Amino acid sequence: MDARSFVSLALVTCVVTFPVSSPAAIAVDPTLTDISAGLTGVSEAAVAWGDYDNDDDLDLLITGVAGGVAVAKLYRNTAGAFADAAAGLVGVYDGAAAWADIDNDGDLDLALCGEIGSGPVTRVYRNNGGVFADVVAGLPGVFYSSLAWGDYDSDGRVDLAISGETGAGAITRVYRNTGAGFVDSGAAFPGLFFCSLSWSDFDKDGDLDFSMAGQTGAGAVTRIYRNTAGNFADAGAALQGVSFGALAWGDYDNDGDPDLALTGDTGSGEITRIYRNTAGAFADAGAGLPGMSFSALAWGDADDDGDLDLLLAGSSGASAIARVYRNTAGSFADMGAGLPGVSFSALAWGDYDNDRDLDLVLTGDASGTALARIYRSTGAPANTAPTAPSGLSVTSDATTITFHWLAATDTQTPGGGLSYNLRIGATASGVEVLSPMAALAGGYRRVVQVGNAGQNLQWSVARAGIPAGFSWSVQAIDAAFAGSPFANGPAVGIGDVLGPSALALGPAAPNPFTTASRIPFALPHAGRVELSIYDVTGRRVKRLIDGDRPAGSHRAEWEGDDDAGQRVPPGVYLCRLRMGADEAHGRLLRIE
Repeated sequence: MDARSFVSLALVTCVVTFPVSSPAAIAVDPTLTDISAGLTGVSEAAVAWGDYDNDDDLDLLITGVAGGVAVAKLYRNTAGAFADAAAGLVGVYDGAAAWADIDNDGDLDLALCGEIGSGPVTRVYRNNGGVFADVVAGLPGVFYSSLAWGDYDSDGRVDLAISGETGAGAITRVYRNTGAGFVDSGAAFPGLFFCSLSWSDFDKDGDLDFSMAGQTGAGAVTRIYRNTAGNFADAGAALQGVSFGALAWGDYDNDGDPDLALTGDTGSGEITRIYRNTAGAFADAGAGLPGMSFSALAWGDADDDGDLDLLLAGSSGASAIARVYRNTAGSFADMGAGLPGVSFSALAWGDYDNDRDLDLVLTGDASGTALARIYRSTGAPANTAPTAPSGLSVTSDATTITFHWLAATDTQTPGGGLSYNLRIGATASGVEVLSPMAALAGGYRRVVQVGNAGQNLQWSVARAGIPAGFSWSVQAIDAAFAGSPFANGPAVGIGDVLGPSALALGPAAPNPFTTASRIPFALPHAGRVELSIYDVTGRRVKRLIDGDRPAGSHRAEWEGDDDAGQRVPPGVYLCRLRMGADEAHGRLLRIE
């Protein structure tokens, strides 16, 4: 094919598989109004939204100290009215709480930890039709503590990380969920207190990495541990150590890499920083946020413009604050939301009234008064859910089954900012292998978080845990944590080794782009592949791939350069994927 024919094919027939990401919506700051929910005021608190009764609205768990008494209250949400469910949970403070489907039965179970007044506890409760029973997991009690759920060993069952002071010393441990109980993984981490834990696949290699911030007794640390086949190694990220604070992952720049927000006391002052993640390397974004301690923060698209804004609260110098910072192309500005300043705080985004924008819960100490309030968001344009992913396929090897899909699209959130949520069942609509914590009919999310496959376009699960015949589906999640409908994967058996049915290019992300764009593609069989970038005259600018590749989903990255390593000028560029006699084409737009 000559250059003129190629340009004609790409520009005239215009079968374009790389749609340019939707332009960002015009941001309109929301109005946040206290709904007077009648919640018990708490400080030294933890909060977690979750639809525990599967009625498609978010319920609220709050723990903390109220009037000198440790409490744990589960408030059932019925059409926006909150009532104590009298769940019989142990009251804790100076701790943490989180929802997860520990037994893959389709409803939310929970873990909590903290001080009860006579010593620390860590409890896991199984949810059976809205009734909670302690599973007697045998975990060490911790206070000044944190916990986080994540399937670090890719067996389909969520595992539990805990950290804090036991009374006999600080610990940090990861407990593997075997299906019959929780077993210490033996992974070695520094013991922490006044701490925060989280899971995220920061290096996009298909398994969950572990992050922590807190006090060791010899000083504050912040570390990221890379997970390689269940083995953890310090990634060597140059992050400021903090305690009395929090960390949270979120892709604020929609480039497909999760970035890290961090707040707390360094030992010589208070900070709040955003670290930009570029292919696993972290750099301070210089966001200019107020330093805090005894603090909390959370990412969420408050103004429904498709990028993540930042909610934060805590002690800042001599006063307490609570603010929402609007993210505009990576620059952060105080929205002036009018929230009361709190310290010893906990907070979380969640669309409790299902009006397609993010509301929030805020707890903490406000000048000596413990409070817990829900603020309803109004005024911003309503968010719309993403489209469902497409191009679903499965491949396998001796130890894993890998599920593949092509990127979804969204009116507000650019493609690079979407995450994905995978379901695997032993039956047509089951979740016995991997629970998505979402309603299969319609895709309603029962938790407010990114999908279990992160921002990846494929995810692997250990073959040993998958039955001989299984079903699977996947949905996309946007920056406001709205879920798309589920796309159903092809019916397969454990013995099948399947790949994509045809050569395909997925939508590049980000697109338009400034510095780099990721280009997903799928191959129906193993073979020699060429992936190249052309200008609009048909001249090849950059050859990205020229070699053998296995069947399945893949990804290349173009950094906007030519074969000589020089930056190309802004403009439209064409992409051609060739395998034998088959071709697929797409388009990218580079901007300054």
